[in-house]
Amino acid sequence: MASRPISGSNRGSWLGAGAPYVFIALFAVAGLAQLAGPGLALAVGLALFILGLGHGAGDENDGELRANSWALVAAYMVTGSAIPALYLAWPVLGLSTFLAFSAWHFARSDSGMDLLPRLAIAGLAVGGSALLRPHTTASVFTAALGEAPPTLLLLLLAVGGGAALLAAATSMALRHAGAKSAGLAALACLLFHPVLAVGLIFFGMHALPVQKR
Repeated sequence: MASRPISGSNRGSWLGAGAPYVFIALFAVAGLAQLAGPGLALAVGLALFILGLGHGAGDENDGELRANSWALVAAYMVTGSAIPALYLAWPVLGLSTFLAFSAWHFARSDSGMDLLPRLAIAGLAVGGSALLRPHTTASVFTAALGEAPPTLLLLLLAVGGGAALLAAATSMALRHAGAKSAGLAALACLLFHPVLAVGLIFFGMHALPVQKR
């Protein structure tokens, strides 16, 4: 397929004119799942993760519709194998590495937003729940690790979440492109189970805007 640069005219437009309805629908589904109990909240959060995976197919193409290079494919395969292996050998280090890569990915991807809202969304995705729902977040990490997470890890994530909240508020005050999405990410962390909140942020505030561009 021939390369076709994507126009910058959509920058800051969320997902276009219908975006508010998309976010209303996502929050409504998340709210119903939250009310139904932690089991459904967890299931819907994981479903949102799966639905958002498709954005990676074009995320590294610099705004063009073209195939990824073999070098990039190899890098993804090596990284995708190394992090699970690290997690199995040293769960805390593997989880920390995954969270760090996730924050970097959220912040650098071209989602049509300004840098500060992207940084806010990245920080909220990995640390917002640790700040606003610390006990539930600790329980999720305990289940994932098979042991209680280090206090230092939770503290660092909470500090990052606090910085992300400040970045979201600043971006809204300055009316940056993507500021509303950052504000909704903060609201998701406040309202929902951590897995559901992160799934919602990943799908609605990251994957869909990247896929749209």
